[in-house]
Amino acid sequence: MKTNDKLSKKIDFISKVIGWFQIFFSISIIGIIVALAINYFVLGVIGKILAIICCIFGIIVGVIFACQLWKKKEIIKLVTRINSSPDLD
Repeated sequence: MKTNDKLSKKIDFISKVIGWFQIFFSISIIGIIVALAINYFVLGVIGKILAIICCIFGIIVGVIFACQLWKKKEIIKLVTRINSSPDLD
C-alpha cells in the first residue's frame, strides 16, 4: 500500500509541475507577443526598452499567477477544465 501511495504522490506532483509550466508559459507568451508588437510599432531605443519591460512584466505575472494557483491547489482543476473544452469545428 505504501508503494502505491508514494507513486500516487509522485504522479500528482509531476502533473502539478506540468500544469504550472503550462500556465506560466501561456501568460508569458502573451507578454512576449505584446513586447514584439511594441518593438515593431515603436521604433528606436524607447521601443526596445518598452518591449523588454513588457516581456519581464509578462514573465513576472506568469510566475505570480501560477504560484497562486499552486498554493490554492487549483492548478489541475484549471488545466483539466481548459483541456476538456470541446473543439470548435
